[in-house]
Amino acid sequence: MTLLNLKQFLESAGLPPEFSQEPVRQEASRRTYFRIKFENPGSGPRSVILCAGLPVPYTDQDHFVKIGRFLDQEGLPVPRILALDREQGRMLLSDGGETDLEWFLRRTYEQKDEDRRLHYLRQSIDL
Repeated sequence: MTLLNLKQFLESAGLPPEFSQEPVRQEASRRTYFRIKFENPGSGPRSVILCAGLPVPYTDQDHFVKIGRFLDQEGLPVPRILALDREQGRMLLSDGGETDLEWFLRRTYEQKDEDRRLHYLRQSIDL
């Protein structure tokens, strides 16, 4: 994906073309993720997540989009799909921040804070 191609994708989603990008921690997946931070976000988001590496042309065969939209409709805190480019196999997702449940659990484990770790686990199960 070229820089020009990415700028066009962002603009087609109504997002500003001036940005910086940084890789997001890689998961066990063929997808790659980048945090796109906007220099002048205006009234829009300060950052979004670019998910690249979807099968091309993208269809819902792996159900990634369907599951994400279903969980969002059910009120679960998952990234919202902001834009989907089926021909290039990429999408833009809302950015939930840099801290996730795994980080909290690892931190409470390292701090030997069993009560707090169990609290986070129970909250996630209640979702």
